[in-house]
Amino acid sequence: PVAVVALLKTAGASPKLTMLIVGESLMNDGTAMVLFTLFFKLLQGQQFTTGKIILFFLAATLGSSLLGVALGIGVIRWLRSAH
Repeated sequence: PVAVVALLKTAGASPKLTMLIVGESLMNDGTAMVLFTLFFKLLQGQQFTTGKIILFFLAATLGSSLLGVALGIGVIRWLRSAH
């Protein structure tokens, strides 16, 4: 999305539109990583039921969200302590 963001900035697009495009790109990347991991595990011979696949997606989604929040809080605290 770097080229797209640069193009939007040059065109004078709103920051909200830019954030939406960046967010959509990150969501696509995350989905691709989860699907790659799932298919890689299937190729290794692991068996998945529909319920296990749903739990896998939920765990990846919630786990990455919680990790992002935790890292964000940590960075905010670190930046506040630096000033």
